[in-house]
Amino acid sequence: MKYAVLAVSLLTASCISPAEQKLRDQTACIDYGFELGSQAMASCLQTRDENRLTRTQAAILDAGNSLQSQGQSMILNSNLMMLRRW
Repeated sequence: MKYAVLAVSLLTASCISPAEQKLRDQTACIDYGFELGSQAMASCLQTRDENRLTRTQAAILDAGNSLQSQGQSMILNSNLMMLRRW
C-alpha cells in the first residue's frame, strides 16, 4: 500500500503568520467601526476566527469527499492528514 502524507495547517487557510492574521482581523474589525479593547471588537475577532475555522474544516471535508470518489481515504490526526490508496 502506498501512503502519501500531507501537512495541513488548521490554524490558517493561507500561508501567513498568526501575527499577520491577527493584524488583518483587527484591521477589518476596526474598519467595521469597532474600537480596540471593546467587547464588540472581541466578538468581531472571535467571529472572524470561527468563520475561518469553519471554512478550513469545509475544505478538508470536500477534499476527503473528492478522494473518496477516487477510491482513496483520508485519515485526520491533529494537524496531519494521511491519504491512503486502496
